[in-house]
Amino acid sequence: MPTVLDAADFLARCAGLSMMRLQAGETVLTSGSKTGRLLVLRSGSVEIVKDGAQIAKVSTPGAVFGELAALLDQAHTANVRALEESDFYVTNGATLLAHEAPAESW
Repeated sequence: MPTVLDAADFLARCAGLSMMRLQAGETVLTSGSKTGRLLVLRSGSVEIVKDGAQIAKVSTPGAVFGELAALLDQAHTANVRALEESDFYVTNGATLLAHEAPAESW
């Protein structure tokens, strides 16, 4: 029984979550803020900026943002900004983490 979902399966499981669309230049997450949200990239691309320097570009559907802050109940440690129109699935981190699905369902 697989313990890791492939991207298509993961995105299919996110389909019932709330959606958020951001335009190029809009902020996805702000360093120092504490949202408790997990965001899953559905489409588009973002940049991750720390201390004024771009440290990554991400355009892979299924990429997750905000997970460490949600897991640790801490503030976000980097800015995430949309580079183009981008769609995200959005969920409350605590709600998602509290949900325990049987291993065989994943």
